[in-house]
Amino acid sequence: MRLPCSKGEVRSTQLADRLVPLTFLTGLGVFALTRDLSRAASVLTVDYSCAIKLSNPVAVRANIFAASRAGVLFKGAQALENLDQVDTVVFDKTGTLTTGAMRVADLIPLHGLDEPGLLALAAGAEEHYEHPVARAVVAEAAARALALPAISQVDFVVAHGVSAYVDDQRVLVGSRHFLEDDEGIDCAAAEGYAGDLHAQGKSLLYVARGGRLVGLIALIDRIRPEAEQALAALKTLGIQRTVVLTGDHRDAGRALASALPAIDEVCWELKPEEKAKTLQALREQGQRVAFLGDGINDAPALISADVGIGMPQAADLAREAAQVLLLREDLQVLVAAVAIARHTQRVLRRCAQASIGINSATMALAVAGVLPPVVAASLHNGSTIGILGYAALDGRKDWSSRSLASAAAALAPLSAGDAAAPPRAEADDADIT
Repeated sequence: MRLPCSKGEVRSTQLADRLVPLTFLTGLGVFALTRDLSRAASVLTVDYSCAIKLSNPVAVRANIFAASRAGVLFKGAQALENLDQVDTVVFDKTGTLTTGAMRVADLIPLHGLDEPGLLALAAGAEEHYEHPVARAVVAEAAARALALPAISQVDFVVAHGVSAYVDDQRVLVGSRHFLEDDEGIDCAAAEGYAGDLHAQGKSLLYVARGGRLVGLIALIDRIRPEAEQALAALKTLGIQRTVVLTGDHRDAGRALASALPAIDEVCWELKPEEKAKTLQALREQGQRVAFLGDGINDAPALISADVGIGMPQAADLAREAAQVLLLREDLQVLVAAVAIARHTQRVLRRCAQASIGINSATMALAVAGVLPPVVAASLHNGSTIGILGYAALDGRKDWSSRSLASAAAALAPLSAGDAAAPPRAEADDADIT
């Protein structure tokens, strides 16, 4: 199967095509000046375009194959090239820097409802909703062996919550914004609890029934154990800025930033469309942006980024929108993806330099009459085979067995001239517009 041509492959082809007239003009010039047909034939056997044109697809395919063994799926050569140009990586918090395996930490029933009743009500509404928060609530109810109420007229509101009916009463489960701003539910009774729980870095789920707030569910997520090391390795590879976008409360965002000092900026309480606007603002500042996400509501951001990267358990829509898919639940794989992209471009530069250098030297010797046509042709063909062999065999590196530190260190010289990382910053949803 032929992959779509990348911009880099087009540039290589254009460079090769521009060098073809050089060979013909030099050969004609030598014949015109010397009337030596053998010397002119020696010049004409030198062709820059073979190695330059062929090394690009060979190196790209070899490294895409190497990436697949390391747990990375690149959807074509352009994705590989785009990732090499990235200088800013943006993470959606849940399921990327955190495990996404959330668990219920606290149940705060209000207005006479008890904890089992609150949990059963929320789990019933969210039973069929594919989201980390919904899965955590349903799992907790199952662990407590709670009977879930009969639910009807379920409506999932992406990035907001769930609406359903229980005993002819409407049940709402979701964010405070969803209940208070969109549905007009008074959430003042939960104010004191919410402040304490947010301060602990927990995410909150508000539950209402019959137009009245009936409780809070606090959930906690765990930071991936390899996250700190992965962020440091990305910096070594030349990533100048790391940003986290989250729909969670600012205290949850700040807690994550405190735990991971390599994060440069956190934006909180964002809606899906606001995440996409944030990425667009970064691109307008001249930054090349990769976005790592996994949810349905991340699809707009994945499309808005220069490179969208999907997690292994990403929703189908997110996987479709992403240019790159990670195949293992490990941020080492993200580092390997960036390292492979950087490495591929270095291989392509070396191939082009070798082709131009060797063929120029061969042509100079042919012009001087040192090389007969057979020898010149042999040197040209031999160098082409050697360059293509290097392009193919260099993609056999076992990136999956490398540690984060060694993978980053191998390509550190490529980022030696990069600018220093910007100062650490925090932002809320007011800053993105």
